Amino acid sequence: DKPIFRKWVPSILRDYCTYGVLPSDSGVVLSCDLDTGRSFYLSSMTKEMNIYDKLCQIEIPLRIVRSGFSYQPGRWDTSFTSPDLVSYFKNGRDTQLDDISHFIPMEAPLTVADFIKEILTRQCSPRLVSSL
Repeated sequence: DKPIFRKWVPSILRDYCTYGVLPSDSGVVLSCDLDTGRSFYLSSMTKEMNIYDKLCQIEIPLRIVRSGFSYQPGRWDTSFTSPDLVSYFKNGRDTQLDDISHFIPMEAPLTVADFIKEILTRQCSPRLVSSL
């Protein structure tokens, strides 16, 4: 009944509880070691990992999908994506989902599927996409 899970699609929450956590003495823990997950976020903030000057070299069309909830340190349901990220790409498109948190695929899986189908429709055989 944690607020962070209230908007998740029930079947996805069930899968998360089945496959995303492991039993522990205190209940459950994430199956992905917290230190590993934390290291991804912390390392992305180091000066050596600043990739912004490389983003303009990406020429393929892309879509950035982000939460409309502004980033708040210590909150995992807010957006970690910089609002100006799209401006670094030659052919980028920004989509802000105002009523969805950082957990976009868990809260709006059909929306994510539609975005993927849209990309596939442009890039692949229409026959392949119509079977999805």
